[in-house]
Amino acid sequence: MALVLYLFLGLLLSSSCEAYKALVVFGMPSNSHFNLGKGIVRNLLKDGNEVTFITPVEWKNPPPNLRQIDVSNNFNVMPSYLLNIKHLMEAPTPTGHRKSVKTRLINLAKTTMEYENVQRLLNDTNEHFDVVIVEHMYSDLGAGYAAIFDCPLIWLSPVEVHSLSIGLVDVLPNPAYTSDVLSPYTPPFTFLERLEELWIRIYDTFYDYMVYEPMEAAEYERLIVPQIEKRGRQAPPYSEVRNNVSLVLGNSHVSTGVSLALPQNYKPIGGYHIDEEIKPLPENLEKIMMNSKNGVIYFSMGSNLKGKDWPEQIKRDLLKLFGELKQTVIWKFEEELANTLLEKAQSRAH
Repeated sequence: MALVLYLFLGLLLSSSCEAYKALVVFGMPSNSHFNLGKGIVRNLLKDGNEVTFITPVEWKNPPPNLRQIDVSNNFNVMPSYLLNIKHLMEAPTPTGHRKSVKTRLINLAKTTMEYENVQRLLNDTNEHFDVVIVEHMYSDLGAGYAAIFDCPLIWLSPVEVHSLSIGLVDVLPNPAYTSDVLSPYTPPFTFLERLEELWIRIYDTFYDYMVYEPMEAAEYERLIVPQIEKRGRQAPPYSEVRNNVSLVLGNSHVSTGVSLALPQNYKPIGGYHIDEEIKPLPENLEKIMMNSKNGVIYFSMGSNLKGKDWPEQIKRDLLKLFGELKQTVIWKFEEELANTLLEKAQSRAH
């Protein structure tokens, strides 16, 4: 899949005699999101393009044609407790949770633009880019980068294909058989679940029009319009800028998600971020893999959601479930499991 992305970006940005300049913006303070951004940047650099990478995580020993812009203070904007699994599970209502996520991610996009390092880039009228690639995290404000530099915009959706990612470049798909990334349900839906999905879609559209778009439009007028006018152009309205999208690249694949009809300007590239240079496993893990006659299951919640934060009951249920499997299970866990937890799980298994 990385080869597909490499060829695709090569066709998009390459010519026989010159390289291009790309601005890549991944402001989410997370190692997993950094890896997604790094995958995009790595493939662009392979083709000889110059890349400016706005990131909260530093790329150690970067290639010479990469310029990094540090926004590491984003870790203070999105503190780790907000992504605590218990905190997310205890959200008062689904709509309340959606409001909180949307508001915080709009604030993250705004704060990323406000940093001195980013403002220095935006204020330089001699700076130009041929394409802007921005991770889409429930905010369209990042489209302003492309408006400033008057170049094509490409969104990168970090999750499986869903209604919102398709909606960036096409009409929202039918809620009878599609959900969005914050939905508690997955297709196929019951009749009541279809009604709830329809209600959420209507509610979100209304709230977006009445609350979130005006909120982002105000930041667009404050942060982006002056930069466009400084370059001698008349700034288009925010409603036009947020919909002026050339392409969506999705970290998705039909084998791991829902099969949907996709518009031509949505390209699933799941797995593109995996490095082609495979490092050998540590000796202890290699031994486990080689000695597991029935195979190995690796269970991880990623770098944001940590297993240690699960409620005790869920930890016990997972331990019981894993204990009933014939495969060897490797669970990424961030602390030692308490003996009492292990004992209770074992007693439930018998």
